[in-house]
Amino acid sequence: MSIFRRDGSSQTPAPKPEPTPVGRPAAAAPGAPARPQAAGAQKTLVAAGSKIEGRISGSSQVLVEGIVEGEVNLEDELIIGDKGRVVGDVSARSVRISGTLKGNVSASEKVELMPSGSIEGDVVAPRVAIAEGGFCKGKIEMNPGRAAGKSSSAQAPRSLSAG
Repeated sequence: MSIFRRDGSSQTPAPKPEPTPVGRPAAAAPGAPARPQAAGAQKTLVAAGSKIEGRISGSSQVLVEGIVEGEVNLEDELIIGDKGRVVGDVSARSVRISGTLKGNVSASEKVELMPSGSIEGDVVAPRVAIAEGGFCKGKIEMNPGRAAGKSSSAQAPRSLSAG
């Protein structure tokens, strides 16, 4: 490769980028705005074999594979894994239950009960999905107006009791 042109002007080759170490994000180009970390990027895990007694609250997603005994209050999603168990009332943006939940649930977006999931308690959310095989014992109230902060005078809540 030649570094000189015929017209006499010199041209130096562009430097090669440094390889990015595994597990590290690549650096942004000079002058490019830095990408902020997504709000939902943080996750908390209650591992299988672990037991937490007390209140859990925060803004990150929580995955329960162990046991939680106490109130759960999240700004993000609560996921109860296949072998996970929560005993206590839950309030979150969304809740996905594949394990066991004994307590009342309030979600601002949705509650999903998976085929292996079991819930004993009342559910309040604008959207509720119960997969075939999922067990629910309690009252379900679907009220999209209340969860979105809208006036619900024109729309009556839909209620379903299971047992």
